[in-house]
Amino acid sequence: MLRTDRNILETAALGKVANSQTPRGRIDMDSADLVAYKADGQLVGTFLGLPIYRKASLANGIYEYDDSAGTELKTNG
Repeated sequence: MLRTDRNILETAALGKVANSQTPRGRIDMDSADLVAYKADGQLVGTFLGLPIYRKASLANGIYEYDDSAGTELKTNG
């Protein structure tokens, strides 16, 4: 995962919601770099303790932040 991919998450203010009350869950995202090197569904990194997985159905640069029940909490798509 490139630094530019992480910048998408940082500028989306996901960092502002991370505290002791942050719902545990996962982040799904895709980018041109991930397409070239990672399979769909593969763990590609973490952000503030949340695992990041590649989701091929998303457009490049789009992320989804879901809680542990699968409810979408935030997206830029």
